[in-house]
Amino acid sequence: MSAGRKERVTLVLAVVTALVLAASVPGSLREAWERGGFYIFSREFLLDLPKRLFGPGRFRFLLQPAVAAVLGVAAGRADARTGRPPYLYGLLLGGEHRGHLVRSALGDVANLLLMGILLDSVCQWLILGASYPGAALVIGPVLIAGPYAVARALANRVTTAREGGVAASSAPPGVAARPQEGRDAGGAGDTDGEGPELGVVVRGREEPDLRTR
Repeated sequence: MSAGRKERVTLVLAVVTALVLAASVPGSLREAWERGGFYIFSREFLLDLPKRLFGPGRFRFLLQPAVAAVLGVAAGRADARTGRPPYLYGLLLGGEHRGHLVRSALGDVANLLLMGILLDSVCQWLILGASYPGAALVIGPVLIAGPYAVARALANRVTTAREGGVAASSAPPGVAARPQEGRDAGGAGDTDGEGPELGVVVRGREEPDLRTR
């Protein structure tokens, strides 16, 4: 998918998600007023979690994390090949890489995050008869951000270890000794720092002894 088309898809998903969330705000606020608190901080939120696992749209609890993990693996391998730190470490401690890691993650999973929020909001209507934007903004991203971050960090470490081991094992055993071998080939008389080729040429040429003439 081209960058322009991807941006258009992201824009459409963002608009649709925002409209769905906005439509659910009035009912959510009314219930919060009647309940005396927001749904996401209530006991009902915890009791309704199993309904999400077994109700309509339950496939997303497998599909979305799986897709996020695949995207994370691809990004983690790219991080390893460009020398960037593992994802979680870079976010927490890698100051110079943090901005790039955040931007690349948003570029990878922006559409997936929007779809997760949209699907959870719609599934709440189907399962609970109402939609709560706070819950959708929590559950949707959790299904994607967690698997993506872990998969990206692990893929970076595995790729770094694997490619580092392959590079070490493929190096010829005599690579480190080559400079010394070249100096030895120059002979004991090569003491003026010239290369071995110069020593060979000098020894292969007979120069006249001017002192005897």
